[in-house]
Amino acid sequence: MALQDRLNNAKQSLSDTRTRVVIIILMVIVIVTLVVSYVKFKRSQKPAAGLQSEVTEAPDITSIPGLGQPTREYAKLQEQQNLELAAEAAKKRTAAIPTVVRTTYLDVGVSSDLSEKSGATSVAGCSVEDLTRARVAGVVSSELRCRGCSLASLKAAGFTSGELRSAGFGAQELKAIGFNAQELRSAGFGAKELKAAGFSAKELMNSGVPIGALKDAGFSAVDLRAAGFGEEAINAVGFGSENLSTTGKCSIQKLQGARGKGISPDELKKMSCSAAILKTAGFTAAELKAAGFSSKKMKDAGFSALDLKAAGFNAKDLREAGFDAKELKNSGFGAVELKNSGFSAGELRDTGLGAQELKDAGFGAEDLKNAGFSAAALKDGGFSSDELMAAGYTQGDLMRAGAEVTAMAAETVVAPEVSTCSVESLKASRNAKISTAKLKSLGCSIEALKEAGFDSKELKEAGLITDELPMASSENVSVALGFSKEQEKLGRLSEEQLQNMTTPELDDFMNQQQALMMQQANDLFAAWAPIPSQQYVQGEAVSLSSSAQERIASSSGSAAMMQKNVDIYKAGTIIFAILNAEVNSDENSPVMATIIQGPLKDSKLLGNFQRVDKKVLLQFSVLSVPKLTTSISINAVAVDPNTSQTALASQVDNHYMLRYGTLLATSFMSGLGEAIQNTGGDTTATAAGFLSTTPKLDIKDKMLVAAGNMAQQFGTAMAPTINKPPTIKVHAGASIGLLLMSDLSVPKS
Repeated sequence: MALQDRLNNAKQSLSDTRTRVVIIILMVIVIVTLVVSYVKFKRSQKPAAGLQSEVTEAPDITSIPGLGQPTREYAKLQEQQNLELAAEAAKKRTAAIPTVVRTTYLDVGVSSDLSEKSGATSVAGCSVEDLTRARVAGVVSSELRCRGCSLASLKAAGFTSGELRSAGFGAQELKAIGFNAQELRSAGFGAKELKAAGFSAKELMNSGVPIGALKDAGFSAVDLRAAGFGEEAINAVGFGSENLSTTGKCSIQKLQGARGKGISPDELKKMSCSAAILKTAGFTAAELKAAGFSSKKMKDAGFSALDLKAAGFNAKDLREAGFDAKELKNSGFGAVELKNSGFSAGELRDTGLGAQELKDAGFGAEDLKNAGFSAAALKDGGFSSDELMAAGYTQGDLMRAGAEVTAMAAETVVAPEVSTCSVESLKASRNAKISTAKLKSLGCSIEALKEAGFDSKELKEAGLITDELPMASSENVSVALGFSKEQEKLGRLSEEQLQNMTTPELDDFMNQQQALMMQQANDLFAAWAPIPSQQYVQGEAVSLSSSAQERIASSSGSAAMMQKNVDIYKAGTIIFAILNAEVNSDENSPVMATIIQGPLKDSKLLGNFQRVDKKVLLQFSVLSVPKLTTSISINAVAVDPNTSQTALASQVDNHYMLRYGTLLATSFMSGLGEAIQNTGGDTTATAAGFLSTTPKLDIKDKMLVAAGNMAQQFGTAMAPTINKPPTIKVHAGASIGLLLMSDLSVPKS
């Protein structure tokens, strides 16, 4: 009977619409909770796709595209690949990200419409005007080439063939932009290099290359005849037909017998026996020279430069035979003999001779500059500042070399190609504060100076108006020079203003002009960042006792020894590594990683992590190198190789359902129970006070009130879960970069 009553009460409860809604809501909440719990359980059993990786062995990362100082060939290949990717992306209407290997300033895709004929370049600061200022400031051509400036622009800025050769440009590249054979030979290029660059035998002959060197460079007898050499000279260098056989009257056995009998090689030469067969038979270089054999034939026979020098040949003979400057220097010839034999300063520089030796041999500063010597080398070689300026070095070159810039040197500064008196070169000279008198001495006319922007006052100070227009009035002079009436009027007003100034006003004006000039000079020096000057002041010697000297020597020696036995990795260096164990922000465990590149490969790192919002910061403090007996300290943080950020995260779980689902469910149930409990209640005021009455609850209402109380208690217990922070994971095997925050010293053993 009791069971039947309960069933009837349950049916009566289900017949109520409000009860059915509450039950449906509870069922939905339970189902959703079960589904979410099941999904989270399955996720915890297997890693998320794309976030887990397994490393079978440490990868060997050797380079990253665009990192460091790429070579010229690598940059060309990478640029070609960028163009191909851009073309493919244009066809497919997608995007292509180029790999940047050097600083560029183009804003139109990955290509440029700059004219190759004009020698223009895509790199900012590589115009002819900028390069001219750089050359005047003392910047060398190799630095500008590394910046990406073109060869044509460097030549237009006034750099010589020797300077461009020192920067790494070849003979073929220099020939392509207009240098002739004589200029390239002065720069130190040999006959073989010039032939490979495309110069003919006639061009090389006109530049002073001897016929023997032309033969050794690979020119045939036909080429030498076309160049203008006679048959006798061609035969003398080995193109003639000679009896080189080892049989007959010039056999080795017969020649050895003739030598034993005392027959001179002169008589054997008349029998058409060659120098090579006579050398094989035992005749010396001195005997063959006495017989009349030339140095070229004896060189072809196998005699060295040292043998021929001992036989009595001079440096000129050996040069004509085809020996290069290095061979002659190694055989004992001095710089003077090599210069007198016809070698250029560039060829002698390649043998290892310095500026001092070449200066003593008779070469001038201009010869050495064309050979590629720097101003510092010539200064150390004994040349004065005036000689360096006369040779074409700039004030910047002298400042870099530490030479004193004299008044004569300052007056000698001339813009490139100023001797042509072109408008561009004169404008550059005017910007460089070259005096009008100096330009006049170079033969520049009034019209050229006027077109370059020089006013009538500057021309008058240089004496051009007085000398070339002696009887003309100021108005006629201005008209003859092409000045407009407005310009002439402005000039007269400026002159009158200067004349009417008092002495203090004139002093203020001059000070203002000097300040402007000083500001302009400072801007120029700051733009090109010259090397700061250093000053050495020698102090008084401090006498130390023998014991103190021994202690200092011992400490210095130990410090030097320690530095030799330590590898130093500077702060800012990035070393690549992989994580050995997963990082979980819910577990305060140590972090371990393994280095996978460089000398520290397979070394272990230990550290800890720090939560940063929804990512973690990995910090390493201990480094264990396999070859060392003890661990060393390190100060490094992990960076993402893809984004270069120091905060990492492979997976983030924000616990939205656990935090907010629990809060919503418990709040709803507790509110529902409280509402049911208070529904139908009444409060009556009586003489004794207030009387509250509560309606009688049936079984279903009691269940709901109980569920509400349970939900309230459950919500109180789960309150800390609502503030649970996100769980952050960095998977094991993830690649990271180690950014050194301070210098790392690793002992070598």
